[in-house]
Amino acid sequence: IALPGQGKIQFDATESFDFPVGTAFVKNFSFRRPDGGLRHVETRVFWRQTDRWVGVTHRWNAAQTDAQRIAGGLQETIDLGGGQSQLWRYPSESECLGCHTAAGGRVLGVRARQLGEPFPYPYGPMVQLAAWNCGQLFDVDIRDPNRFARARDLDDPTATRIHRARSYFASNCEMCHQPQGPAPG
Repeated sequence: IALPGQGKIQFDATESFDFPVGTAFVKNFSFRRPDGGLRHVETRVFWRQTDRWVGVTHRWNAAQTDAQRIAGGLQETIDLGGGQSQLWRYPSESECLGCHTAAGGRVLGVRARQLGEPFPYPYGPMVQLAAWNCGQLFDVDIRDPNRFARARDLDDPTATRIHRARSYFASNCEMCHQPQGPAPG
């Protein structure tokens, strides 16, 4: 995430955050090669403009030295080496908003409940909400990040089956399946 200038995230304990105009998110996709190294495949950039959110995707070359923008979408087989390959689909710019819906808050995976786990920062693991709060990224001081509900992994034995299922649906389905969403059922 990159915030513009002194821009702040409008924090919400249960729903989507509101990000200032100029906010950008970058997500990288890589595969582990048989030799243990990484094969970078795609970098997606999603940023907020004055009147809308825009998503673009970039395809890494085989030499891993540069990534070129893919405007119309593409599907290809990625050679991972050692006789292994992976079918990969690069979304078109218009396809980005098919998942990043207005009903779902546009930005996926960035909710208080989804940022409550430790993240491996260079200086050591820290709960993401705490790190963002320490960095003063929010419009308010959220104080103790442990007071907010947390999403749970499907295989988390410490969480109830209902909590794990609701966490899964919230992370994978609610951006479309809700009122005003493209699949409200």
